[in-house]
Amino acid sequence: LRRHRGDGRTLVLMNPDYGGIGTFGLRCVESYEGEHLITVGEWAPRCTYGAYADDVRTSVKDASGMSRRPCSHGQSFSREVQELVEREFTAMNVLRLPSFPMFCDILVVWKRK
Repeated sequence: LRRHRGDGRTLVLMNPDYGGIGTFGLRCVESYEGEHLITVGEWAPRCTYGAYADDVRTSVKDASGMSRRPCSHGQSFSREVQELVEREFTAMNVLRLPSFPMFCDILVVWKRK
């Protein structure tokens, strides 16, 4: 992932943090030095309706193995990676994707600030 900004490559991240928990997405973005980024999945505030429904993904487990309710920032990216991306990139295009009921997947093309 550590490439020079001008090499023409783009990092595409699709649902890297299952249930909105984890550090894989964060580690990828921290290592990425390119100019453009594409994210696919739920992203706050355009995120899962599942956060409002008791029966959606109630079996998601956190790092300690404990079950927890869906998160308000979506099921695809941790809050930490979303904050990092929004701090370092500007959303250029947002496209809502077909999704399962109760989910709200989007594709976002980002450009580094």
